[in-house]
Amino acid sequence: MKLKRILLRYHPPGIGLECIPEGDGEVEVIHKDLPPAEQVASLEAIQGLVINLLDEETLLQKKKHEKSLTQLLGRLYQIDTDAAVNEGSSAEAGATYQEGQKVACVGFSGSNATYNGAVGTVTRVFDEKKTKYEVTFDNGTVVKVKENHILHVMNDGYPFRPGLLPTGVRVVITGLRNHGTLNGTVGRVVDFAESTSRYEVRAVETGQLFRVKPDNILVALMPDEDIPQELAQRLQELGPSVDPTSYKQTDKPELTIPVGAVVELVNLRNAGWLNGQLAEVLSVDYDRRRYEIRLNADDSIKKVKAENVVQKTVEMDPSRIVTKGARIELCNLKTAAALNGERAVVILRDGDRYEIRLELDGSTKQVKRDNFKVIGQPMQ
Repeated sequence: MKLKRILLRYHPPGIGLECIPEGDGEVEVIHKDLPPAEQVASLEAIQGLVINLLDEETLLQKKKHEKSLTQLLGRLYQIDTDAAVNEGSSAEAGATYQEGQKVACVGFSGSNATYNGAVGTVTRVFDEKKTKYEVTFDNGTVVKVKENHILHVMNDGYPFRPGLLPTGVRVVITGLRNHGTLNGTVGRVVDFAESTSRYEVRAVETGQLFRVKPDNILVALMPDEDIPQELAQRLQELGPSVDPTSYKQTDKPELTIPVGAVVELVNLRNAGWLNGQLAEVLSVDYDRRRYEIRLNADDSIKKVKAENVVQKTVEMDPSRIVTKGARIELCNLKTAAALNGERAVVILRDGDRYEIRLELDGSTKQVKRDNFKVIGQPMQ
């Protein structure tokens, strides 16, 4: 659907977006209601309405329509907008994204929808067409995009600490795995829930409300837009010595902790009560950068990020040490449940599994650490 022209409606105040379908079909007018005249009495109020309309309606583009919208609303509310229009014209040449800026991709469809929410760096501004850019992602992928498909993201593309963002700040959702279709959604912060450490974000286009982790939203700005005043004030109050992302480790540790090592849980936010607990590493997931661990406190199995564990050199409970020759009792087996309660001797360790010899018949098996408990150590 393409926008043909913008219409004014005086009673009640509003505009109409006259659209032409891509294929055959009748012309459609999308109506947008506006506040009554008594609520719009200044140029600043009109500029605020224009910003909201550009945010809410994907058919409208800042570069093409900001000036005409300002003029139309000035006519509608009988307010002189010449100063704003002239100022916008003189600044138009500089109102572009700059090389080196971090941006997030938004508004793609079809096969390019996978780019939505992806963060990259502007590596080229095409001189002949200031509204087209080359963006390079961290993995080296290079794409050419139009201005309406990127937004400048603050903080070098990293999220801010939980609760720092004020109501009304524009954000873009990014980094979701289970709900990837929401990546690239542009919205505004409505609230922050301390109890769940989630932001409530209302999508600009659909009005839907989403509850999103701080890790998954980035503050987004238009090319010539200043930092929101309240956010700037909060950052200033933190002071230069406080990193606004200090809750998040940006230098990811290497996966060097071996299977069997003892670790301490640290920097957990959603399960903070586990911080300080000791656990044993059962396996390492190199693709997802996670350790599978068994908690000493209750033997429960969990998976944690690499940045949430620190290797410790402490003495383990003897009943948890697994060495060659240790006597064990099988438990928690499902596919071979008949063997639960049988005893065996550990022969060797192979990654996250142990090769054992059953006392019952001398046969050998391979089992995971959560399928047995140690009942005796080998004689020294």
